[in-house]
Amino acid sequence: MQRYTPALLQPWADSARAIHLSDIAFTDHDRYHTGIDFGEIDRMREQNPDLHIRAGIELDNDPVHSPTGRKWIERNWDKLDFVLGSVHFLDRRDQMFDSIPVGAEQFKGCDIDALYADYFRRVCEIAATGLVDCLAHLDLIKIHGHRPKADIDAIVAETLDVIRSRDVTIELSTAGWRKPVNELYPG
Repeated sequence: MQRYTPALLQPWADSARAIHLSDIAFTDHDRYHTGIDFGEIDRMREQNPDLHIRAGIELDNDPVHSPTGRKWIERNWDKLDFVLGSVHFLDRRDQMFDSIPVGAEQFKGCDIDALYADYFRRVCEIAATGLVDCLAHLDLIKIHGHRPKADIDAIVAETLDVIRSRDVTIELSTAGWRKPVNELYPG
């Protein structure tokens, strides 16, 4: 965990300016919320008036840290520009399924169709919290290349209905291009 400091944040503002971006956001996972310094974000805004600087957080379903993260989000709701929601944990409380390469071990010997159903159930839960504005890497479950054999259209349609009913947006993430699956989320 790194605390927000000028030495950490200013290079990002400088890089954004160098490529003619007008809007940037600093976003961390909720488990690292203690490093977020809204005073430093405000100073960055004052020192970089040509940039629209946003503050966000990614709330995931970490069984250990996210309950504290949720409380932190509720306390700091008015200071956040947005909250991303994500699912990184399945049945193992001690390991994210998307860690590489060890996360792939969670898929060995498992019913992939059941894992997909469980994953999208968890996505619906995080979307329905009322705490997220956008869902990050919506189909992260595919990260290691495991694909369901069953048709999951109905499960995905249900998930999209929940997302739509809560007026939550969906992130288009290019991170999958750097992962074993080698494709966008969602894709």
